[in-house]
Amino acid sequence: MRRRSRRINPTSPNGEKKEDEDEMRAANEALLEKMKEDEEEIRAVNKALLEKYHELPAKHDETTESVKAAQAQIEGLPDDSKTRTQSKENKLAVYKTAQEHCATERTALQGILDELERLRKLRFEQKRRNLTSRGSLMTLLVEHASSLPLFTGNVEGPIPSLVGAIPLSPEDPIGAKDDLVAAYGAGEEDVWLLAEIVEAESLSSYKVRDIEDVTSLKNYSIPRDRLIALPHYRADPRRHADALFPKDAVVLALFPRTTCFYKAIVDTPPAGPNDEYFIAFEDERSQTGYSPPVRVVQMFVITFKEKPKKTNRRKSAK
Repeated sequence: MRRRSRRINPTSPNGEKKEDEDEMRAANEALLEKMKEDEEEIRAVNKALLEKYHELPAKHDETTESVKAAQAQIEGLPDDSKTRTQSKENKLAVYKTAQEHCATERTALQGILDELERLRKLRFEQKRRNLTSRGSLMTLLVEHASSLPLFTGNVEGPIPSLVGAIPLSPEDPIGAKDDLVAAYGAGEEDVWLLAEIVEAESLSSYKVRDIEDVTSLKNYSIPRDRLIALPHYRADPRRHADALFPKDAVVLALFPRTTCFYKAIVDTPPAGPNDEYFIAFEDERSQTGYSPPVRVVQMFVITFKEKPKKTNRRKSAK
């Protein structure tokens, strides 16, 4: 299979006419306005991060003191039954307080992690708009995907959607503005492309944009069944191995140095939280039917889905 190498700002080989000056000017103004909004949001996130960081030590001190108090209770119960009952009640009260303080500190820490994730996405968008070459985009995409947050939830219990290989529930929205997705129909190619959500038109339709389009800003109205959400968290194989695709699983994976998803199989799952998959892509020129395995980060390995039947694709208004 020949892998298509798409370029940023492609020009038509038949000399097709470019957008007129008014459209280009409007696109540039919109881009500048968006960059200004991003800078303001980055400043707001940094301010919120500092505030939450400065609040954390006091919460940690409360947790430490309540845990110490709970540990001090572990000295055995008195022999007297009445005193023993009262002691149990005191212990339960102390344990409950410690549990509440631990939960409060965890919530505070999660708030900081959430702000850091917002900042990570904003920095990605900011860098992407300043790119001048396709090679720079490919490098940025790998860096962004490699910094995907690691899921740190409980070892026991159900694993949420979009942690590693855990798919999104059909009832849930595909994503929010600026989230990356695999989209079929967000361009002229008969392939799943990496795209970003521009807005949700409804629960069954989303306006998306090809990730390589940073100037024309063409939006495509794509039905939900032609979109696949990408993971929001990496899975740690030491804690949540069930959230990873197993060996020989059939998947869609982003082919290296492209923004296209192709059918492939998992050769080797990640061994550690920072490791990639080894993925073998379908290759009709190979005797085995697959290419030699290559590394692909967790964010770009998703549940396999057949290409939809060809229909007329709809390009929405800007």
